[in-house]
Formats: sequence, C-alpha cells, structure tokens
Amino acid sequence: MRTDKPPETPNPVKASAGRADPLVMDMYDLVQRQQIKSARFEARRATAELDHQRRTARQDRDEIHDRVEHLTLVCEAMWALLRDRTGMTDADLDRMIDDLDLADGRRDRKRTATPTRCECGSAIPVGSDQCLFCERPVDRRPIFDRI
Repeated sequence: MRTDKPPETPNPVKASAGRADPLVMDMYDLVQRQQIKSARFEARRATAELDHQRRTARQDRDEIHDRVEHLTLVCEAMWALLRDRTGMTDADLDRMIDDLDLADGRRDRKRTATPTRCECGSAIPVGSDQCLFCERPVDRRPIFDRI
C-alpha cells in the first residue's frame, strides 16, 4: 500500500521507546533557544525602528504645524497692513481668494501653480527655471510659482 504522505521526522522520545537520548534533546533545546533568541532580537529591532519612525513623523508634523502657524501670522500681518493702507475690506480679500482658487477650474481651497509656456510653445514644468526643449531661461512665472 502506497501513500503520498512525506515521512515524519522521528520524535526523539518515541524513537527510543519512551526515553529520549539526552544528547539529542540537548541539541534540540539549543536550536529552539537560538530560534527564540533570534526572534526576540528581531522583535526588539523592529520595535526600535518603529519608535524611530514615530519620533521622526512626530517631529516632521510639529515642524509643519509650526511653519503653517508662522505663515498664517505673516499673512495676517500683510493683510492688516494692506487693509489699513488701501481701505480694502475682508470681502475684497474673500473675492480674490475665490478668484485665485478657481484659476485652475476647481474650487478646492488649494493653490495650484499656473502652467507656463515657453516662447517655443513647450510647457514649462513647475519648479523649472528653463525650457526643457530649447533651454531658454524662464523668469515670467508668478512669484508664488517660484517658491
């Protein structure tokens, strides 16, 4: 009678009629201890890496938050100066924000860089200071697209 089951690894206790060979059991214990030690080490390493990533993400978030707070303060100061010196109103500012927001065709309260074309007709990628095709320098971009 033929079976397709793979042969079982002999159990050291069963192989010796109920008594395990002490040398085999010691080797088995050593292998098991090493595997446990290796798994614990890997778990500690992974935990340390995760802690580092969390700290870095938290620092990045805090830096971004601080920068947004600073930029908000700068914008508020600039608006106060402009409003006081020109007589513009908050409604004027709201209208301009809406106009700029809709410049890309979407009302999403996000600033989208305006596409620029070179004299040769090629589109200039955002952040580029020259045409990729004819290599002419580009300085016609609005100031906020160059930031």
